[in-house]
Amino acid sequence: MKKLKTYIKLYFVISLVLTSNIVLGFNQPEKISVILNKVSLDKVFKAIENKTEYTFVYDNSIVKTTIKKNYNYTNTTLKEILAKLSEEEKIAFKVINKTITVAKKTKQLKTIKGIVIDKDNIPLAGASVLIKGAKTGTTTDFDGKFSLDINVQTTTLTVNYMGFESKEITTDNRSFYQITLEENVNALNEVVVTALGIKREEKN
Repeated sequence: MKKLKTYIKLYFVISLVLTSNIVLGFNQPEKISVILNKVSLDKVFKAIENKTEYTFVYDNSIVKTTIKKNYNYTNTTLKEILAKLSEEEKIAFKVINKTITVAKKTKQLKTIKGIVIDKDNIPLAGASVLIKGAKTGTTTDFDGKFSLDINVQTTTLTVNYMGFESKEITTDNRSFYQITLEENVNALNEVVVTALGIKREEKN
């Protein structure tokens, strides 16, 4: 029983040491300077490796998508440099012992729902709800309702429906949106409903 307790204590001591290396080893107070002009991101990683005991691990696709630019970090801790690079280059770092793994930041998504109606509260089925600047979106169902995955950050939605004015909606912290579209009088005057469908009115 004593041996078992001794092994358990030893296990926790080793675990504590390893954890400390991960957390405290990265927070070393030494400051370095990295000043490079018109270089790609991999050159910055190489410069940091030459000035520290850390090694970067990354996929080449990450550095290929970045443009050559100037980097100026004077008398700065490694933690501060990585924080600035993460914000500027939209990348994430994971530090384990002396290895820094680089990865692209993944977009955090959230699901929003809503309904598209006219001024008389009549649901508009088949209205398009698109994310502005992207090729993704959805259409409303028979009840005028929709569900869409968007970025957790502010997103602009463009809502369209035949015969109605298009509308842009800026998302916020809401999870449900009631969107009211106004009739486009000019558009309604330009279409004629026939037995064969809808066609534009011929102007004299």
